[in-house]
Amino acid sequence: MGHKEAQAECIREGTIYAAKASGVAAVISTVATLGAVRYVPWVTKNINYTGRALIISAATLGTFIITSEQTILECGRRHYDDPAVKS
Repeated sequence: MGHKEAQAECIREGTIYAAKASGVAAVISTVATLGAVRYVPWVTKNINYTGRALIISAATLGTFIITSEQTILECGRRHYDDPAVKS
C-alpha cells in the first residue's frame, strides 16, 4: 500500500466515523433542545426557531469536524511506522 492509498483510507475512515458520530449528536441535541423548549419557559420565550436550529446544527457540525480530525490523525499515526506504506 502506497502513501496515496493510505491517505485515502484514512480520509474514508474519518468520514465514516464522523458521519456516525454526528448522527448520534444530532439526535441527542435535538431531543435536549426540544425538551428544553417544552419544559423551560425561558427557552420558549427567548430562543426562536432559528436559534433552536442553530443549536442543533452547531452540535452536529462540531461533532463531525472533531471526530473526523481525530480519526484521520489516529489513522495517520497508525500508518506512520508501517513499512508497507513507505515508498
